[in-house]
Parts: sequence; C-alpha cells; structure tokens
Amino acid sequence: MKMEQADALLEEWYDWTRQWRPRLGMPSVAPYCREWRTGDGYDDEERLESAFNRATMEAVDCCVNSLPPDVSRAIGLEMRRRRGMAREWSRGCPGISYRKAVMALLPRLSERCLL
Repeated sequence: MKMEQADALLEEWYDWTRQWRPRLGMPSVAPYCREWRTGDGYDDEERLESAFNRATMEAVDCCVNSLPPDVSRAIGLEMRRRRGMAREWSRGCPGISYRKAVMALLPRLSERCLL
C-alpha cells in the first residue's frame, strides 16, 4: 500500500517539477496591481491549498535529492518513461531498478509524514 502511495506522490512531484519556470525578464503583473486582492472567499482556500501542495512537493523534492545519484536517476527515468519523454535504449538503463529506488525512498517519506 505504501508503495502505491509513494508512486502516486512521485507522479505528482514529477508533474510539479516540470511546471517550474525561472522568473526571467519583466514581471507578469503591473506594479500598481501587485497588491490587489479579490473579494470572494475562495481566494484564501485556493491560496492555502496551493501553499500546502507546494510545501508537500518541496518536501518530496528534498527526499528525492537526498538519495544517492543512481537511485534518484532511476526515479527520474521511470517518471519520464511514464510520460513518454524518455528514449528507449536497446540495452536499457544500467543501475538500480525503480522498485528498489522507491523502497529506498519510503523511509525518508515516512520521516517527513508524507505517507
């Protein structure tokens, strides 16, 4: 069960990491509109949900980055393969399997109460 939870969390994490874009150039909001707030009550809920999701994904990112390079590479390759972005090599990728990589990640995720 924890393996499936970790797998779903890693898929969310991978999608989150693909959305990140550096802030380059001009800001997207005019200086006089930066402090503008909407009047509806849903804004706070959306902001809280967004902050919670960001904190969760940053914690997963920290856990994945704390793994040895071969293990984190196995996770990244499997996520790219699932999204159809990884090339298939004839000999495959040498190193650790995705299942072993997730098993190595489980204690770190549990320490941070992510599972």
